[in-house]
Amino acid sequence: MAITIENETYLKVPESAIKVGRAVNTVYQNYKEWGWPPYKYGATLLFKESDIQAWLYKQVCAV
Repeated sequence: MAITIENETYLKVPESAIKVGRAVNTVYQNYKEWGWPPYKYGATLLFKESDIQAWLYKQVCAV
C-alpha cells in the first residue's frame, strides 16, 4: 500500500516493481543505478512515485 506524506506518494518495492514492469529483485539490485533515492519508513524501503515517473519518462524519451 502506498504512503502519502505532504502530497507526495511513496511506494514500497513491490509496488514500484509493478509500476515499472520489473521483478522485485531487479528493483532491489538497480534502484541506485536508476537514480531512485531510497527512503525508510521503519524497516520498509520506499521510493517517491515522482522519482519513478521521472525515470520512466527518461526511458521513453531517451531515443
